[in-house]
Amino acid sequence: MKGGSRLYHKVVRRRMAAAGGLLVVAAGLFVATAGERTSVTWPERVIGDAVAAVQGWLYRPAGAIGEFFGNLRDLQNVYEENAVLKASLHNYFALQAQVNDLETENERLRKIAGLMQSPRGKTLIPANVVDRQPDLWHDILTIDVGSAQGVQKDMAVVTADNALVGRVWAVHDHSAVVQLLTDTSRQPVGISALILGVGPTPPLGIINKVSPDQRTVQMTSIGMDYDIKPGLTVETSGYGGLFPKGLIVGTVSSVMRGEDGMTKTAIVRPLANLDNLQEVFVVRRNGG
Repeated sequence: MKGGSRLYHKVVRRRMAAAGGLLVVAAGLFVATAGERTSVTWPERVIGDAVAAVQGWLYRPAGAIGEFFGNLRDLQNVYEENAVLKASLHNYFALQAQVNDLETENERLRKIAGLMQSPRGKTLIPANVVDRQPDLWHDILTIDVGSAQGVQKDMAVVTADNALVGRVWAVHDHSAVVQLLTDTSRQPVGISALILGVGPTPPLGIINKVSPDQRTVQMTSIGMDYDIKPGLTVETSGYGGLFPKGLIVGTVSSVMRGEDGMTKTAIVRPLANLDNLQEVFVVRRNGG
């Protein structure tokens, strides 16, 4: 940039000297011929226009050189400002990602706190999922608590949303195997459940089948007189002594006539995301 500036000033000086020389010649001509006249002759007008044209020709390239180097300086400033803006934008997105992670973690902890503060006659044992076999992905998983932490066979397992995951199928000292709602490789356990929002007396049924796609379960033995619509919530009734009352199983996806022709069967989609389980809770009834 300094070399360009020196070149610019050198060109300007040379062309100003040339222009000055022409102006001196033109002035001499005007002095020699004008005398006391108040009018300008045709030759004088021609010379004056020529001098003006030459001056414009001399100064325009010099001005262009100055404008070129000025544009280079502006371009450098724009580049530097762009780099600063990019760094600021990167920092913004990084901070936004951290905020989103914190909000997600805060929501998860809030759900856990709410679940722990309203046990409804039960104790919750927190656990982490530590093993899951790909060939048994929809059937079982292993958690990191066992009999040493108070876990017993057939205890219910839920998420932080109080959504039913399944039941404890086998117990070790410090680990346990959980049978999922969608397990088809073992004898299914009948879950007494009811459908909320139908009337003053919720219809009862038994969840004892898994759909072929292993994404939904079937609630059978529902009375024909009930008007059951998709979207209604299904939760455990507490009858039968296995699962405590109030655990959310899922929502009704569709309704069809039962195999016996005298009852209805509701297809229920589990509320728990059984494909992505990392933290669960084993439900132990108080006094049991």
